[in-house]
Amino acid sequence: MHPFLNISTRLRTRLFFVFTGWTLLVTAVFRFLDRPLRTAAAPTGIVSFELARTTAVAQSILNSWDATAHLYAGLSLGLDGLYPPLYGTAIGLACAATAVRLQGRLGWTAVGLWLTWGITAAVLFDYIENIALTAQLLGGMADWLPMIAWGTAVIKFSIIVAALLYLILGLFVPATKK
Repeated sequence: MHPFLNISTRLRTRLFFVFTGWTLLVTAVFRFLDRPLRTAAAPTGIVSFELARTTAVAQSILNSWDATAHLYAGLSLGLDGLYPPLYGTAIGLACAATAVRLQGRLGWTAVGLWLTWGITAAVLFDYIENIALTAQLLGGMADWLPMIAWGTAVIKFSIIVAALLYLILGLFVPATKK
């Protein structure tokens, strides 16, 4: 079981819309903050930095950013302190609701509950990633920092993609009859 299942359906729905709204708003701010971070070395901006994997690539990205871009990267990482609970709660609530809706369907409920917990893990991995990225942005270039950022980002993105695929596929599965 997951704590989200202890919330009434009505409240869970309201919370989903609140957290989804905030997630979309912060996502829009991230898109603005990411513009100065898109360079030849970092074509996808901060995501390129998250997935740098090696010290050489991370340093190349940092060198491609001017002082303004470094400021924007810092603002982005600072704002990312608020983002994981927002997207984590929105996606987790949606997975929990889908699991309840598909209760009794072979495997669908179990997968939904696993993904609801998985999103909690993704949030924790996001924070570890942010610590590694912040350390690099502030001048720390230990060889393991880019690898930690990369590994936690890959796990985080994998869980999020799996949850979103579950939600999309769940739209096409008929609800369990009550």
